[in-house]
Amino acid sequence: MAFGLAVLTATPAHAKSFWDKNSEGYWWYRDPPPEAAPPLPAPAPPPPPALPEPEPQAATPPPPPPSPDPPPPPEPFSVEWLKEKTEEYRRRAVNSPTEDNVRAYYYVQRIALDKATKFAEVAQSVVVGDPLLDGNARRPISTFAGNAKSKEAQVEMEALLKTLSTRVGLLYFYKSDCKFCEMQAPILQAFAKSYGFHVEPIALDGQPSPSGLFPDFKVNQTLVQRFNITITPTLYMLKPPDGVAPIAQGAIPLEEIRRRVLIVAAKLGWITKEEMDRTRPINPVPMLDAMPPPPPGTDLSTPDALVNYLRSQVRQ
Repeated sequence: MAFGLAVLTATPAHAKSFWDKNSEGYWWYRDPPPEAAPPLPAPAPPPPPALPEPEPQAATPPPPPPSPDPPPPPEPFSVEWLKEKTEEYRRRAVNSPTEDNVRAYYYVQRIALDKATKFAEVAQSVVVGDPLLDGNARRPISTFAGNAKSKEAQVEMEALLKTLSTRVGLLYFYKSDCKFCEMQAPILQAFAKSYGFHVEPIALDGQPSPSGLFPDFKVNQTLVQRFNITITPTLYMLKPPDGVAPIAQGAIPLEEIRRRVLIVAAKLGWITKEEMDRTRPINPVPMLDAMPPPPPGTDLSTPDALVNYLRSQVRQ
C-alpha cells in the first residue's frame, strides 16, 4: 500500500494520471496529430506593367544650305537695267514731279527708244537679202505683186478643185423645213456646177426641197444613223470606195466650201502637198520650226554657230 502511495506521489503534478483519463481506458490509442502540410509557395508577383515605348525622336533637320550670293546688279544701260530703272524713275517722277525727277525719267526713256531704233536699223540690214528672214520672199509686200500672187493662187485653186471633182463627190443632208438648207442649196449648186462636183442629196424627212433644187434626192436612214446627222444642212465629202470625211455642219458660204474641201482633201492625202501649196498666196519657203532637234554635241553656243546650223538644215 505504501508502494502504491509512493507511485501516486511520484507522478508529476502536471501529468495526467491514468485515473484522470476517464473513458480513454488503459488501452486507449490516440492517433498522432497529422503532419502539417508544407506551406504553399507564395504566388509569383505579377510582371511589372510594360513601359510605353519612347516616341521616336524626330531627326534633327540638316542645317539649311547657305543662301546664295545675291545676283550682281544689272549692267548700267542694259535691257535688264532699263527694265528696272524705267519703272523706278517713273514712280519717282509721278510721286514727286520735280524737274530733276521728270528729266531723269525722260532720259532713261530716251535710252530705251534709242536702243530700239538702233535694233530696228540693224534688223532691216539683216533681213534684206536673207530668204529665210525676208518676208517679201514669202509674200510680196508691194500691192501690185501681192495682187498678182493672189490671182495666181486663185487660178491654181480653181484648177485643183476641177481635178479633185473627178475623184470625190459630196453628200448633202437636208430637211424640207430647214430654212438654212434653203439658203445653202443654191450656194452648193453653184459650187457643184462651177467645178463639176457630183452632189448626192439625202432628205432626212423624205421630202423634196421647197425650192425645187436637187430634185433627185434620196432617203437613206442608214447613212443618217451612221454619221449621226442631227444638224442640217450637213456636208460630207466621199471618195470611192470607202473614203468619207465631214466638211461642214450648218450653212457656209461658197468661199468656205472651196477652202474646206481642199483642206480636208490635203489632210487625207487625196491631193498632194505640192498641189495644196500652189493654191496659197505665199511662196513655199522652208519653215524653221519644223526642223528636228540638233544631234548631241552640236555647237549652238554662239550666234554664228546657231545661224550656220539652221542654214545647213535648210539646204538639206
